[in-house]
Amino acid sequence: TTTTTTTTTAPPTTTTTVAPGEPATMEVRDYSGWYSGVGYTAYTRLRFKDAGGKNLKKATVTVTFTLQDGSTATVSGKTDKKGKVWFYWGGLDPSDFPVTVTVDSVVKDGTTYSPTPSSATLNL
Repeated sequence: TTTTTTTTTAPPTTTTTVAPGEPATMEVRDYSGWYSGVGYTAYTRLRFKDAGGKNLKKATVTVTFTLQDGSTATVSGKTDKKGKVWFYWGGLDPSDFPVTVTVDSVVKDGTTYSPTPSSATLNL
């Protein structure tokens, strides 16, 4: 007599907790709108620091410009050694202002940061 017993074991359950992102601060160092001969330009210079107050250098920052009519432009750039990054959107009309710049993401070496504040309004 042969008896066969089959045991089924459920695979182990893995739970992953995703943190909201490392804290960071954003300083709006400069922002403006100006006429350049072929239209108006929205300009912003932002600076990022980690929770320890150190400059977030070589971080990839993605921002979205939003005009009054809801039109958007999303751009990315890398911070310099002082944690600064510059963004421009040219060829605008005065009626496009104020323009809102929202930080979509700040990533460095695989770590995502959650800057505070995360947006700024640019006026002419």
